[in-house]
Amino acid sequence: MVIVAILCGIYVCCGAYRLARFNVTKMKNGYYQGVPITTCGTVLAVLAPIKLPSIAILILLVLRST
Repeated sequence: MVIVAILCGIYVCCGAYRLARFNVTKMKNGYYQGVPITTCGTVLAVLAPIKLPSIAILILLVLRST
């Protein structure tokens, strides 16, 4: 459980970095490159009440951040 908490903390830090990067980069043809962190966070927040096992949340976390 501690490993999942650490990885989720790293995910939040990477998300903050990604938001900062989107702030300074130019959009190509009016679109961002990649999925904004807010979309990934929303998906994870919606799935949280389902009470999935920690490993499933971790796999979803990795899949959504790629």
